[in-house]
Amino acid sequence: MSASRARPSGILDVASGPGYYFAAWRGAYILDFRDTPTRESLDATIIGKRKIESLFPEGLYVFNIIDGQRPAPDSDVRNYAAKKQTEDNQGVLAHITVVRGDGFRPSTIRSLLTGLYLMSRAPFPRKVFAHLHDGTSWLGNLVGDDAFAGELLRVLH
Repeated sequence: MSASRARPSGILDVASGPGYYFAAWRGAYILDFRDTPTRESLDATIIGKRKIESLFPEGLYVFNIIDGQRPAPDSDVRNYAAKKQTEDNQGVLAHITVVRGDGFRPSTIRSLLTGLYLMSRAPFPRKVFAHLHDGTSWLGNLVGDDAFAGELLRVLH
């Protein structure tokens, strides 16, 4: 989410720390990892979700944004992330991951995540994308609301 433009209305700051910023907007739980995820930032995803889930009793669309050019987390953090992904799925309606960037590293991360998501069965739809507009478009098709998708894309920029 860009800080250079006026802030769209309705955004709720959920958590922030070194290398991450999390927010909520109209049922979208936005996880913006600006640096390599850490145990702290992964814990903050769950704490933040629990903080806002009562505001969105119909459920949440988790929108995970990762900078594909950042170094991958070490194996300890990757294993911790796998544990966290299954720890609290209650109320998740869909999970979108956007791995930003072009080239070998981001493409490889997207491929690995897609494979992991296919092998682990989630109780909700989830998909990996290279661009924000592709993720919001998929969500708009999923929920049957292109206007919501367009507004979410504006929020994410």
